[in-house]
Amino acid sequence: MAVQYVLYVSFPRDYAGFDMDKYPVMTFYESVDLEIARVIEIWPDGHTGIARLRDMLELGGAGVPDQLLPENFLLNAVKDQFVREITQEQFERYWRTAIDRIKHELGVTVTD
Repeated sequence: MAVQYVLYVSFPRDYAGFDMDKYPVMTFYESVDLEIARVIEIWPDGHTGIARLRDMLELGGAGVPDQLLPENFLLNAVKDQFVREITQEQFERYWRTAIDRIKHELGVTVTD
């Protein structure tokens, strides 16, 4: 079982009519054998979204993508994107912080 933790940052710009406020500027992925298991999203207005495949949890506008994380995801960042592998400890710290933010922002308590 291959587990990978990835930070993806998109630097929002006005891309030919795209409303960049509809897309997160920072996304953290946990993937297990390339299937995305948990997602943390930070949006342009500062709110947080989280999603978890295990129980289909989706809060704050986040969702678990249907597609797998591409094997070469880390190598294929393009202009205006930053992609970096992070540690499990970093991801877990961000996940706990995101859960706290969801409780504050939405009044929803998320359990592990």
